[in-house]
Amino acid sequence: MNTNRKILLVCGTGLLVLVGVFGVSRVVRLKPPVPQAETPEQTVAFLASEAFAKMDLDDRREYVRQIQMPGSQAPVMSLMSDPSISEEQRRQVMKNVLPVVGPLINQRLDEFDQLPAAQRTARLDAFIDQMQKSRQDNQGTVSSVERMNLMLQYVDPQTRAKMRKHIPALLSRMKERGIRSGLPF
Repeated sequence: MNTNRKILLVCGTGLLVLVGVFGVSRVVRLKPPVPQAETPEQTVAFLASEAFAKMDLDDRREYVRQIQMPGSQAPVMSLMSDPSISEEQRRQVMKNVLPVVGPLINQRLDEFDQLPAAQRTARLDAFIDQMQKSRQDNQGTVSSVERMNLMLQYVDPQTRAKMRKHIPALLSRMKERGIRSGLPF
C-alpha cells in the first residue's frame, strides 16, 4: 500500500510538472511582431528568420494572413521579385512561408476549378495584372523560371501537381493578351 501510494505520488507529481511546463511554454512562446508596425524589410527579415520557422503553425498562418494584401492571390509573390531582398533571404522566405500557405494555394486552385469559364478568365486576368504590376514595381534579378522552380521546391507534392496543372491555362491567357514573357512571377 505504501509503495503504491509513492508510485501514485511520483506519477501525479510528474504529470503536474509536465502540465506546468507545457502551460508555461504556451504562455511564453514567441509571438510574431505586429505586421502593421513593420517595414517591408522587417517583415522579410522576420519571415526569413528561425524565429518564424519555430513558431506554432497556427501562429505562422495567422501572421501570413495578416500581411496579405487585400485580394492577393499570392501574397509572397511581391517578395520574390523585390530587388532589395538578398537571394538567401528570398530562399529562406520561400522555405518558411510556402509550406504555411500551401493549403490556401490548394483551396484557391480548387475554387478556380469550380468556376464557370468566364469567371476563370477574370480570375486569371486579375492574377496576371497583379503579377505584372509586381514585376514592374520590383525589377528583380531572379528569372521567372527560377522563381517558379523556387516556389515549386517548397510546396507539398499535391499543391505542386495542382500548380503545374494550372500553368498552361495561365500561359494561354497571357498569350491571348499579348504578354510574351514566360511566367508573370
